[in-house]
Parts: sequence; structure tokens; C-alpha cells
Amino acid sequence: MNLDSRYAVQAGIRFRYEDFGGIVYRRSDDRLYILNSHLAVDLLYGAGTGKVRDIAAKAGADLPNQQAAGEHILKLLGYLEELGLVYELEH
Repeated sequence: MNLDSRYAVQAGIRFRYEDFGGIVYRRSDDRLYILNSHLAVDLLYGAGTGKVRDIAAKAGADLPNQQAAGEHILKLLGYLEELGLVYELEH
């Protein structure tokens, strides 16, 4: 995935915020994931709302270093993709 990509949440995924980050449930195999990152949950909520670059700018607006924020967000999206929670849309 890159900053000009768009991504979406896989079908059958449910998630919600918690004090520690969030809980994600995948219905296809009854898997429960605990995310220790509010930013990761923000990225799930932001799925389908624009390019990764735009979502990263909104989600990382509070972070002092925008370049580091973009890299961190790409790593988080890669992790969510490895878990099978999100996928890259064709451009």
C-alpha cells in the first residue's frame, strides 16, 4: 500500500473503540483482535473515505513530524492488511 492508494475494510469486520485502542471482530472465522492503538482504529473508521495520504493527514494532524506520521500510518495499514482486516482498492 502507498500514500496514493485507497483501501477498504473487508466484509464481515466489526470494530469499536475502547480505552486501550479497539476491538476488532472478523465474522468469517470468529477471530477477535485487540488493537492497542487508537490510530489503528481511526484508520479502520477512515477506510473508503479517500486516499491514504488524505486519511494520514487527518489522522496524523496532531503529530509533530508529518513524514514520520505517514510512515507510521503505512506500517499500521500494512499490519491491518496482513491480519486480513483491510485491503487495497485498485486505482
